[in-house]
Amino acid sequence: MMKMFRTLATMALAATFAVTLTGCNSGPTVEDMIRNDVEETFDSIENHEGEAWDNFVEGASEGASAEDYEKLGITPEEFSEAVMGDFDYEIEDIDVDEDNGKATVTVSCDQKKVAGTSLELQNQLNEWASAQDPTTLTEDAVYQKSGEMLLDILDDAPVETNEYDFDYYQDADGDWSFSELSMTEFNLHYALW
Repeated sequence: MMKMFRTLATMALAATFAVTLTGCNSGPTVEDMIRNDVEETFDSIENHEGEAWDNFVEGASEGASAEDYEKLGITPEEFSEAVMGDFDYEIEDIDVDEDNGKATVTVSCDQKKVAGTSLELQNQLNEWASAQDPTTLTEDAVYQKSGEMLLDILDDAPVETNEYDFDYYQDADGDWSFSELSMTEFNLHYALW
């Protein structure tokens, strides 16, 4: 049952970062453009609204079918809100190397510690099921209880601070693009649970 939620498709979040950032001599600096791009994306996640948030929820929807969520009695939005409930971030540094066409943004993120969620759910569900009358216990009841427990476990998950480096590269035309590969570590935080 939890297999469907083990990989939260946060790669959709990477698509929200600007495909290209184009500056001109009189416009904002590369650092300013990158800062704005990161802030727009992570503000959306933090505030649970906007394009990045919609992409995150869509990623959760792709990780499980509508029928799976329905069985659990929850929605992809509820699941995403529980996972990202205490998300916060701070841009620590933006290092732009224009000569080599690379920029690295260091961001610290307050995130729920989701590792072990699946095991905790399994333990709580087993404890609950053992206290039920097996002759009256239905599959639907087990799924519904699983959904309730999952949201409670995620709501109560401790928050940890992690630091990530996100990369941008400049192409031959002078445009700066976000490197989706640099999302790997951030995505693994949510995938390995």
